[in-house]
Amino acid sequence: KFVDAVIDSAIQNPSDLFILKGKKNELSYLSGEVLNRLNEQNNIFTIQSTKPRNLKYDQFEDLLQIANIVISMSHTSTTIWQAVAENIPVIAINDAHPPSFLADYELVEVNSENMASAYKAWFDLDAKARAGKLNELSGRVNIGESGGLSQIAEYITKSLSR
Repeated sequence: KFVDAVIDSAIQNPSDLFILKGKKNELSYLSGEVLNRLNEQNNIFTIQSTKPRNLKYDQFEDLLQIANIVISMSHTSTTIWQAVAENIPVIAINDAHPPSFLADYELVEVNSENMASAYKAWFDLDAKARAGKLNELSGRVNIGESGGLSQIAEYITKSLSR
C-alpha cells in the first residue's frame, strides 16, 4: 500500500523527486509489477540496502539535508523525529495499528490511502503555517529549539562514561 501510494504521489507531482530508501532489503519483497511501476517513474529514485549504516553514500542524514518532506512507512520510525528536529514536514503512515498521538496533528499520521492528499496539503500551506504545525509537534516531544536531541545525546554520553 505504501509503495503504491508513493507511486501515485509521484505521478500526481511529476516535477517532485521522490527518493524511496529501503533498509534491511525491504524493497526486494516488492512484486515484479510494483517494481515495474517504480521503474517507469522518472521522478522516483530508489536506494536499496541490506545494512544502511554500511552505505558509503545516501545515508538518511545526507538525504535529509535535501528533503522538503519525509514520508515514513512506519509511524514509529525515528526518521520522523530526525525530520522534525530539522523542521522538515513529516507524514507517518499507519495502516495497521490504532492511531498514535501523532494522529492529533493534522497531516502527520495518516494511512496510505490519505498520503497523497496529506502530501499536497503540506505544500499548500504557507511557510508560517507549516512552521506552526512543526513547532506544535516538536514542542510536545521536546525536539527542536528546546534541544531534545542534544539532551538525549548528552545523557547517553554521560551514562557511557560512568
